[in-house]
Amino acid sequence: MKVVKSKVQLAKQEETLRKVFASNDEEKTVKAIKKLRENGHPQLIVPLLDLLSATENDTVFSTVVSLLNDLKDQDAARPLIDALNDEKYEGIRVFILQTFWQSRLDALPYLDEIVNLAIKSDYMVTLECLTIVESFKNAPTDEEIVEVNTQLKDAIMDDPENKDLLAGMIDELNNYMIG
Repeated sequence: MKVVKSKVQLAKQEETLRKVFASNDEEKTVKAIKKLRENGHPQLIVPLLDLLSATENDTVFSTVVSLLNDLKDQDAARPLIDALNDEKYEGIRVFILQTFWQSRLDALPYLDEIVNLAIKSDYMVTLECLTIVESFKNAPTDEEIVEVNTQLKDAIMDDPENKDLLAGMIDELNNYMIG
């Protein structure tokens, strides 16, 4: 995705995208998604996520996931984190989380939010959060690790379903301190 020059152009592009997405025309929708690879912008993540959460079309769904998994634009991280905290995207959280490690986006600035999501989520979401922690390019600070490890240890006592994954996250974080 490259940056669109002005806010007016960006707003117009988002409006056009939303109209195409609302048309339920598979061919036009897929074409519009593919054009975003060349002239997209991180602000256009939200319409993509709206489409991903609403579509029942497998081709459209897989095209959106493919684009998200190939973003490679660090500015896309913030809107993705915001979406993870929005209940309307609960059904696609696994796909949003996969975007971080598939696209090699740096989630380290969002460690606390990733850990909090892991603590309050189901097995698959927690597994994706662990994968993100395992894929950090840089190590968190020792202070960050101690802080989130305390939260994780408390959660292990309250969540037997995800106990092993949360313990794995503690181990992975501790490896950053050691290594």
